[in-house]
Amino acid sequence: MSPFTALREADKAAQDALSLVKTIDTIYKRLEACSEKISVPSDYPDPNTVRNSIFSENINDLDWVEPAVDRLNVAMFTKDVWSNNVQYDEAIANFFQLLIPRELHDQDDIVDLFIDIVTRWAVDETRWPIAMHTTKDVVNDKVRERIESDLKDEDPLLYQRILDAFGARFEQLDLTRVDVSIINANKEMKEAWFRVLPMILKAIDSKVVYQFPPKRQRVDSPTPPPSMDDMQQKQQ
Repeated sequence: MSPFTALREADKAAQDALSLVKTIDTIYKRLEACSEKISVPSDYPDPNTVRNSIFSENINDLDWVEPAVDRLNVAMFTKDVWSNNVQYDEAIANFFQLLIPRELHDQDDIVDLFIDIVTRWAVDETRWPIAMHTTKDVVNDKVRERIESDLKDEDPLLYQRILDAFGARFEQLDLTRVDVSIINANKEMKEAWFRVLPMILKAIDSKVVYQFPPKRQRVDSPTPPPSMDDMQQKQQ
């Protein structure tokens, strides 16, 4: 690929991404305007709820709905990450349900990202200065408790894997290195998200062959059979 082609493709991708980021708020407001049809309990709409709402309108082509909602959720989270405006509480609660495709739940990078997000949430939730709450308290209490409370109903293997990863990251480190990890939690979370984003989008795109609802084909009315009079006229 030549530098010219690479730049043109990168420019188009950047324009598409920026266009989506600019319109995310408008898209979400339109979803909220349909609140009587689509219940959105958080910042992230549920694909099944949206699917059922569209099905109620007698539309049968629904394979595109789930990946479309998945991409919308990922786009909203990416926008918040980029602008330092993540609602961490909701992101944690919806991480494995609405943000990350199920087939990626056991990936090391996804597990690490979840711990990064919970750590960032713990930093925001803690009343500093550090003299009142030590870094060890934040890690052992807030981070562990949040992991345990949010994942208690998830797959037991996933739950144990995240606890093991949490222990490997924090419990065996000296306090100084833990302090650095806590302080840099936002930076690490950003880097982790953009590292896994291509993998997430690829998993979403692989759910269906096409990514948009197929165009409805016009069906012409069948030609009626000739009447007896028509047949007699032809014979004459």
